[in-house]
Amino acid sequence: MLSIIICSRRPNLLQQVSESINQTVGVAHEIVVIDNQANTYNICQAYNLGASKSRFPYLCFSHEDVLFHTSNWGNIVIESLKNEKVGVLGVVGSKLQPQAPAAWWDTGLENIRLRALQHQRDTKIQEEIINPENLAIEQVITLDGLWFCCRKQVWEENKFDEQTFTDFHFYDHDFSFQIAQNYQNYVSFEILIEHFSLGNLDTKWRNNVMKFYQKWKHKLPMATYPISAESHAQIANRIFTNFTTKLIESQYDKRIILPYVLRCLRKEPRNRQHHWFAIWLFEQYFPKFYKLLRSFYRFGL
Repeated sequence: MLSIIICSRRPNLLQQVSESINQTVGVAHEIVVIDNQANTYNICQAYNLGASKSRFPYLCFSHEDVLFHTSNWGNIVIESLKNEKVGVLGVVGSKLQPQAPAAWWDTGLENIRLRALQHQRDTKIQEEIINPENLAIEQVITLDGLWFCCRKQVWEENKFDEQTFTDFHFYDHDFSFQIAQNYQNYVSFEILIEHFSLGNLDTKWRNNVMKFYQKWKHKLPMATYPISAESHAQIANRIFTNFTTKLIESQYDKRIILPYVLRCLRKEPRNRQHHWFAIWLFEQYFPKFYKLLRSFYRFGL
């Protein structure tokens, strides 16, 4: 009854996760492998192709660098997805998607919900759990793509965006956020998954954050609970400040950075960190005036 779809690039990991699935899933299932060793597909193409080939009414999309530590987890998935109000079920997500270029982990501990065994860069394995209400399942807006599930009918209505998200970044936020427009997404605390890798927050990642924000900003913010304008502004302003700082440090084209700088200066003109943004603005667009200011005020740059 369960189709597990994996975009595979490393045969050794595929064999390992397949054995783990077969030993723990506990229900009739198939593993639909999209061989991507030659980098033929982007992740959205691979997942859409895999889903189109699936035979069962319930779909799981899984990274291949995971192991399952919960017996009969397939029954938990199916029972959850039988509820037609449920859209996507995962193990890591956020109760808020702010009006800002944000991943789930940017939204603050008060919004993050997760349970996973995560390998750290120092080779340690840490069980991470944020479940303040001690629930079996809790509603979220966006989900991490290390593993998530939905009914096939939900996927047919909300296929992965192959045109916009061509890298291995933010396809999961986009997919789950799109589904959250009409369904309720959830994190399950009953399923424990071990995940071997951490995200790589490189230029491609930032590019896809911006793609997501531009695509959905007319629908943002979105939360599972009533959030005040003041609380949202505090979260969004913090995210914009951090994101703009990274854009400048990564030496993005100034035309890309400019709207983010202007937004920060407009929303929080007295923020001391934004003084650096003002200096950047003068340096990039008013170089003569910038040099004059340096000579008069000795910014120490």
